[in-house]
Amino acid sequence: MRKSFWIVPLLLLSTAIGSTTARADTIDDYSISFSGADAPTVAAGTVLTYDVTTQQFTTPSFQVTFEGVVFTENLYSGFTPPETDTPPTSDVIGWRGEEVSPGTEELFINDATTVNTLYSSVPTSTVDAAHAVGMVSLTLVPEIDPQNATSALALLIGAILIIRGRRRKMTPSESGCEPA
Repeated sequence: MRKSFWIVPLLLLSTAIGSTTARADTIDDYSISFSGADAPTVAAGTVLTYDVTTQQFTTPSFQVTFEGVVFTENLYSGFTPPETDTPPTSDVIGWRGEEVSPGTEELFINDATTVNTLYSSVPTSTVDAAHAVGMVSLTLVPEIDPQNATSALALLIGAILIIRGRRRKMTPSESGCEPA
């Protein structure tokens, strides 16, 4: 009985590590990528934040490179109503280049479902972006809760110490058994 007692802390540890935590966050992070002919690219690690409560993106701006030119995509605040679908990965989101005046182009990111502009760039005249179109993919970035990771690590270390302590050799006087 005494030798198998170490299994109890190990079972508690595996339960603690394996249990899931409830998501109470109102902010989700999404990585973004573009597709289509001559699609813009974003810097590695670019993440957009999305407020689940207001159903709007909150990242103020990010940069894309299109045909060798860097465009700064700014959060477009001139539309109403706000984004209506949650999560945004359920939307069809596209990008397009548009000539906003002769010789001046701009890149837009639009929700094709609601026809709302989500992001737009500062107009530039150094690239011919007109009539360039494609799709945007958003991927939910997994959330890592450092507090849960720290507590799981502490539990693991504690269990290892318990197991190690139980397995050490006991002298006959410690075990309560005297030789006959």
